[in-house]
Amino acid sequence: MLSLRNHVTLIGNIGTSTKVTTFENGNKVARFSLASDKEFRANNGKMKINTEWHKIFAWGNMAQFIEMYAEKGKKVAIHGRLVTRTFLTQTGKKQTVTEVELRNIIGHNTQITARLLVQYDPLQVCRYILFFGGHWGFALHSFPFLKSKV
Repeated sequence: MLSLRNHVTLIGNIGTSTKVTTFENGNKVARFSLASDKEFRANNGKMKINTEWHKIFAWGNMAQFIEMYAEKGKKVAIHGRLVTRTFLTQTGKKQTVTEVELRNIIGHNTQITARLLVQYDPLQVCRYILFFGGHWGFALHSFPFLKSKV
């Protein structure tokens, strides 16, 4: 049961251009926002859409992947964990923010999907896509069986 704690899965559109920071030691962090929509019927009977904005960040190889392939407006599914941090603003005010640390991303990019299917066992890629509810138009990164190859 311990492995089921602190997991977040979101589906939405990338809302901002990716901001990548490279540190002196060569590590990278990529940050972007994700917009997820919820459609509901209001009291007057009309359908309305409520958009939730989420702050996302990724480290290392995942940050490089985001830097190369993530584009504003692209529909993606992400999986990660919630991280809450507190910091001081430039005015000295204490601020708390909750973000999602990205672990996996699935997005519309058939070129990447084709590369994965050629480079790795297609049956294993298909099983992974179907297990997580994807379809052939999705590209996957951070497969458990690709960790050593990506």
